[in-house]
Amino acid sequence: MEVQPREIRNYLTVDGKNIFDEWLDSLRDRKSKAKIRARLDRVKHLQDPLEAASYIEVVLEEGDPKMLGKALKNVIEAQGGIDQFPAQVKQSYEQLDLMLSEQGEIEFYCLRKLLDALGLQLAVTVKSV
Repeated sequence: MEVQPREIRNYLTVDGKNIFDEWLDSLRDRKSKAKIRARLDRVKHLQDPLEAASYIEVVLEEGDPKMLGKALKNVIEAQGGIDQFPAQVKQSYEQLDLMLSEQGEIEFYCLRKLLDALGLQLAVTVKSV
């Protein structure tokens, strides 16, 4: 089963107007507008395996389990959502997410399996001093 990344489409009216952009520009709440734009940008960027790998690498370096859970969720969303993956991968993600939220710890095997499904892998490098 091949995973299909999310595709962001802009629909235009017959006269060439982009309804979504007009709606977004009309929002008065700057925070909401910024959050929407950030999420759309994140989905676009995290479809690139190099961007996704760098993103997860930085989060792993930070060492915050909750941030790792959120980062994995963001990458999965950019790749089309968890429903795009086989049942075993879904199960690994759910186990990993539960462990991160409850215990703040991960099981290496679940993380490796999930990263593999996302086209990523763990690597060890020399620590920069």
